[in-house]
Amino acid sequence: MRYCLILLISFALISCLKSTFKVHVSDEILKIETNAKHKIHIVNRDKSEYWLIQAMCEDSLITGKGNVREYGKLRWQTFSGSIPLDSIDAILVYEPDFVKSVVMWGGTFLIARSILRASQGQSQPELEFYRPSGGSSCPFIYAWDGERYRLQAEAIGTALGQALEFQSGHLLNALISENGQVKVKLSNERNEIHYLNRVKLLTIEKDDTDSICLDLDNRAWPVHDLLAPTKATDINVNSCLEQILAHDDVYRYAYDNTTLNTILEDSVFLSFDKPAGTLSGRLIIHAINTNFSETVFQNIFSMTGDQYLSFVQAVDHDPEMITLLRDWKETCALKVSYKNGVQWNEIGRFYPEANAIPFNRAMVLDQLLAEEQEVQLLFTSLKGVWDLDAVQMDWSEVTPIPFNEPNLQNAMHTDERMVNDLISKTDNKYVVLLPGEALECVFEAPAENCHFAILVEGYLHEWPLEIKLPTPGAPQVALGEKVENLKWL
Repeated sequence: MRYCLILLISFALISCLKSTFKVHVSDEILKIETNAKHKIHIVNRDKSEYWLIQAMCEDSLITGKGNVREYGKLRWQTFSGSIPLDSIDAILVYEPDFVKSVVMWGGTFLIARSILRASQGQSQPELEFYRPSGGSSCPFIYAWDGERYRLQAEAIGTALGQALEFQSGHLLNALISENGQVKVKLSNERNEIHYLNRVKLLTIEKDDTDSICLDLDNRAWPVHDLLAPTKATDINVNSCLEQILAHDDVYRYAYDNTTLNTILEDSVFLSFDKPAGTLSGRLIIHAINTNFSETVFQNIFSMTGDQYLSFVQAVDHDPEMITLLRDWKETCALKVSYKNGVQWNEIGRFYPEANAIPFNRAMVLDQLLAEEQEVQLLFTSLKGVWDLDAVQMDWSEVTPIPFNEPNLQNAMHTDERMVNDLISKTDNKYVVLLPGEALECVFEAPAENCHFAILVEGYLHEWPLEIKLPTPGAPQVALGEKVENLKWL
């Protein structure tokens, strides 16, 4: 319920910023806004700031009482009046629990604001965020190709806290065997802390095809005859078929100006021919995620300031915060629905994986109607998260290819520690990678031709830029430094 209220406020704010028609705010939202336990922090486009303890939203204005400070001045003055919503650059509604209020209110406003800016003709959200050259969220996975390490994938990107720890699987197409060994490196190139629980290499025997794809459960499927959709349209019935026909680096971008009628949601309707009598197949997407969700989270986390450690504690242990982060993950997912006669039924979800390197992923479609000759699918997602290169079907009758698991010979941390015992099984022991650190793993590998894949289990914490990294060996207590400015504006 709280999440719906947050979105409703965001819709109201977007509506006011895009036009001058009246904003309709529910009684429940007004109760939240005028509750004395909540404080509203507003930053105008001229950088003046307001702290309101009484406020309400009506007629495209926020009217309230509190204090105001002009940009560049230290003195606060008493304020009683109205603030036009189209003059506001950012708004935060603080709950008594500061950390939760930042995530719940600030994050949703960032989503609304960045989508609005994209709808005004900008290809990406105009938000300040940090990323190294070529960087992204989550651990980078590199494979040794005989001459150098090549970037292959990004792991556990949606595992935001220990409660959301999971195992992600990725193909390593560049990996080759030398002298019965293969080398893989996991590198932290972001302002994050990575906690790696288990790293496992898999070998997959090649059959009569050189192409395979992992599904949502990390099973390997041979890819034989890919079939492009016959139709692909957005919610405004504009065709996007040409962009997703083939894996050719021609993308149907997340910010598409033909879909402006939908503010927060993006939709694609697809039709595929189906062989008569076929009951199952694999839907395969080739995609890359934008920096959007990463940007929102990094800016949220930078707001926690000297309460960063409290935030980390809540992310790992507070049920309400954990539920909130799970909701974020589901909101960013690409949801797939199947039209069974006249009704749309959701059949699965693709979750964000990478925004530095494209990836493919399969979803098994089964229990289809035998008599139908056309399959209709609907993709829905939060606007601004998914760039689609290709969406295809494979109707060939195949089964998953079995895995073999080579032995881990050694795992070397950047600090030259051997950490084999920490990543060999799922337990409560972790290899910790601070920004700039890496883990290099050497596995036994067969000399004959085979496919390679890797499973990585773990989670991550965002590391605000304002917090200095601990000195090796120093007590890791009270790491926060107070944030004096709103870095996300």
